[in-house]
Amino acid sequence: MKRINGLAVAALVLAASGVARADDPGLDLFNRKCAVCHGKDGKGKTPMGEKLKAADLTDPAKKAKLTQASIEKTVTDGIPEKKMAAFKGKLTEAEIKTVATFALGLK
Repeated sequence: MKRINGLAVAALVLAASGVARADDPGLDLFNRKCAVCHGKDGKGKTPMGEKLKAADLTDPAKKAKLTQASIEKTVTDGIPEKKMAAFKGKLTEAEIKTVATFALGLK
């Protein structure tokens, strides 16, 4: 019983801390579609991210301006002037919502 309680506490701590779970579908989508520029941590400190000036999705000032809807729109339509790809037609609406939710939760 103590082991189960300990695991439950650990799971709650990880969930509250913003650490992505390996089974989170948003993690997989983010890693496949976004991490090349934004990095797996969302900071944008990758060679391609620095070249294209990718947003740091963990920056508190940036996060204050982000909403679920704004991220979904950006993922859907891209940002042509920043050379961010549009994923309309490449990801389903559900996948766009999932990756937007994941990105919004990055810390």
